[in-house]
Amino acid sequence: MVINVFKEGNDENDALDKNNYSIKEEDDDSEVQKIKSHLDITYLKYVSDNIKYLLKLNITNDNECFEKSSKYTKDKETGDKYRVILYIRLSVEDGDVIDGDVSKSIRNQLLILLDECEKRGWVVVAIFCEEGISGADDNRPEWNKSLKFCEYGNTEIVLCKSQSRFSRSMEMIEKYLHNEFITWNIRFVGLVDSTDTSVIGNKKTRQINGLVNEWQVEDQSINIRAVLKNKQSNGLFTGAFAPYGYLKDPKDKYHFIIDEDAARVVRKIFEMYASGKRSN
Repeated sequence: MVINVFKEGNDENDALDKNNYSIKEEDDDSEVQKIKSHLDITYLKYVSDNIKYLLKLNITNDNECFEKSSKYTKDKETGDKYRVILYIRLSVEDGDVIDGDVSKSIRNQLLILLDECEKRGWVVVAIFCEEGISGADDNRPEWNKSLKFCEYGNTEIVLCKSQSRFSRSMEMIEKYLHNEFITWNIRFVGLVDSTDTSVIGNKKTRQINGLVNEWQVEDQSINIRAVLKNKQSNGLFTGAFAPYGYLKDPKDKYHFIIDEDAARVVRKIFEMYASGKRSN
């Protein structure tokens, strides 16, 4: 059972940084409108805040879908059509950000997934989206919400761009795709790598993909540490923030420039200390 679930607006990670999005009018008139044309909002029970902002959806999430006494059933809501949830994840490890535009990466995944749902006649009942979180992390808020949504019988299918979007942890692949999802009668589909838990002979491929995806994260971590160590040994700054009195050079992130406002304070402190003034 998934125990770490965050309801909408209750976790600090839910705060949406709108500066990461560069939505232009032409985007809203074309690509975004195309995405919205694939959605029937009457069926949507939950949509992540970043997706609501991107698509300008004025809907209220129903948090009852994360409770055990969920009122939604297939027959009542969608008849004989399969209910599907979309899980979208963006991270550096997957090379997602396109031209520095987070929204473009999200739109691309949405179009791919929604197009598949339309082809198969599946009804989208929830969209979960995560940004900047590794697939090896099993404490992703939106991911945990999606699992609760599944556990309480609100969907039959989880659809992702690939298995690695769902998880890069072999332990989590085994736990959910090959155990819990079977118990909950959930089918997992990954489009790019042809992952499909309804295909019995597909299990070994899923396991191999799980190992490769996990190894990729480990290799990337080792490579990053090696690169950072090399930069530090060559006198290059690799921290996130410049020390007080300096700013990162916008032309060279490894170089400092003086922060004149802060520098005045530093110089004043030095002058006071040099003149013999001491704090008591």
